[in-house]
Amino acid sequence: MKPTQGMKQGISSVPSKGSKNAQLVRDNQLVRSAYFLTAQEARFVYWLFWQYQETKQREHLTYIGELAEFCGVRGRGVYQTMYDMCYRLQGRVVVIWDEKEGAPSFINFTEKITPNLGEGTIKAVLHSELVGYLDKEVIGNQTINNLQQACRLKSFYSMRVYDLAVCHGFRANGFIYHVEELKAELGVLELQKKNKTEVKIKNDRYPEWIQFKQKVLERAVKEVGEVTDVEVKFLPIRSGRRVTAVQMVARKKGNDAAYSSLTNGEVRLVQQLEKVGMPVREARDNVKKWGGNDPSMITWHVRECRSKSKPLAWLRSGLKNDYRPRLAVNDKAEQLHDLKKRNIKRDGVRVHDGPKSMGDLLKGMKK
Repeated sequence: MKPTQGMKQGISSVPSKGSKNAQLVRDNQLVRSAYFLTAQEARFVYWLFWQYQETKQREHLTYIGELAEFCGVRGRGVYQTMYDMCYRLQGRVVVIWDEKEGAPSFINFTEKITPNLGEGTIKAVLHSELVGYLDKEVIGNQTINNLQQACRLKSFYSMRVYDLAVCHGFRANGFIYHVEELKAELGVLELQKKNKTEVKIKNDRYPEWIQFKQKVLERAVKEVGEVTDVEVKFLPIRSGRRVTAVQMVARKKGNDAAYSSLTNGEVRLVQQLEKVGMPVREARDNVKKWGGNDPSMITWHVRECRSKSKPLAWLRSGLKNDYRPRLAVNDKAEQLHDLKKRNIKRDGVRVHDGPKSMGDLLKGMKK
């Protein structure tokens, strides 16, 4: 059953992943807190935070389909997947150190989540204790993230590394974490309340340093560098043979680093590929290959991939194999195809002996 007209008036909007102006503002204490979510759950929480900052309301109602697309839930069983995610998220807890009380606070992200599968909507209520960490007019030391870049990250660990890099303000000497502290803030450690002023480790997903380094840090740092405008490097600090701390250095990449030696038209092509979810370096390489000789190769595949179930995978395959129908190729390519089919010489050279790539063929026809 579709939502009624009255319900549509109360529906909250979902920010587009292509919106570059959407920002997520949080208190540094919330960013430096300890919690674990899946990447899809983290996007759900980001949506709640963003909605509160835009409307100053804790309760929001939205369509399941729109929120699922924003959270990255695709394929079959979208409604059931969103229902299960709401069930798990209701039990998720964030551990924030309360300076006034001198003790850790265990706070749920939401007070209530109501998925209505019959009407195709989800109603979520942000926990009242988190409001003070999100109000732009109240918080002092704040972290401002680009919502588009944060939601394009596929791993929760990558999201947390990106958060911490922005939170510490790109200091030249970086910032140093004890290993246990870093694990807690990345969600590797599961914490449990021991008494009023202490917490204890309930579960360590990667107890050995080599596991934590390979499966968490290296993968997260690599993805952050490929997807966002932030570059992060880490250096282990040893006490004897044991790694006890990690020094992390983050820097903001400028437009020159991301779009070096590109024309304005090629920059626009890179941005089109980025909106689909392609990493900036891969997008730049594809534009370097096709943008100068055959830009329609990119624009056509970007337009068509939006209707596919896996747009990025289809786009990558299309740029390799060229899925355009004959009518989508320009007239010069059609003329060259006819010459090649009839094996006719042009400028003293047989066409079938010429260059193989479509870009080179079109370039040769300009003479």
